[in-house]
Amino acid sequence: MLSRTSRAAYVVAAVALVSGARPALSQEGVVGGVVLAARSLRQRAGAQILAADTTLRAVTGADGRFRLARLSGAEVRLAVRRIGFRPLGQTVRVGDTGLRLVLSEVAVGLNEVFVTGTTDATERRALGNAVTSISAPEVVERGSVSSVQQLLNGRDPPRGAHRPAPARAVPRGPAPE
Repeated sequence: MLSRTSRAAYVVAAVALVSGARPALSQEGVVGGVVLAARSLRQRAGAQILAADTTLRAVTGADGRFRLARLSGAEVRLAVRRIGFRPLGQTVRVGDTGLRLVLSEVAVGLNEVFVTGTTDATERRALGNAVTSISAPEVVERGSVSSVQQLLNGRDPPRGAHRPAPARAVPRGPAPE
């Protein structure tokens, strides 16, 4: 059987453990809220929210809502990104779970991508040499070829010429949606 002093020591130790754990829990904060489109004020699913200077991130659900946990400090800088919208950076107070982050729609200009014979597609500005572009509609309009397949395979030989047929170019990769 435990003596009174032993019981008192256990009670003091238990209180110290519980009170010592409470500040550690309060240091971990949460932010949450909803991501909206500026014009329509409709919730936006699929937006990425990143907490600056951490590896913490979240993606909005179908209802546009998000939640980031395990944040420390009084404030955190959030970076919000979604295709078709201008990136948003906003400093928010840790503990605020009613955030309304509004993204502005923007037309995004896509960069040209070139196949260079390597395993990766490359942007024009990343190439160190000259690149010539061929406009498929212009070539077809001139009557040099009658289909995109002929354009990919090279032009047909002149009538009467007997050259071996070029190997067929077969587009690879996932079909466009």
